[in-house]
Amino acid sequence: MSAIDSAKEALEKAKQAAADVGARVKDAAENVKDASSEAIHKASADAESAKRADLGDDMTVGQKAGSVLSEASDRTKAAIDRTKIELRDAK
Repeated sequence: MSAIDSAKEALEKAKQAAADVGARVKDAAENVKDASSEAIHKASADAESAKRADLGDDMTVGQKAGSVLSEASDRTKAAIDRTKIELRDAK
């Protein structure tokens, strides 16, 4: 193998290593974003649950139903964010 071939091979390896690092950094940034979003959705769901516990009978049936649906929606969004993280980590 000539020196030029060795240099080309080393350059290709360096390019691949840089691409791998870039992909890991991108995944890490997306994980942070999704973890933050997950925490926000969980907090919102917990707040809805606490609101129903605090207000109890002062809420109308419609208000309670809306609160339950809002909580379920936020918990689902949190689960989706967690799943995205887990799928990225499984790569």
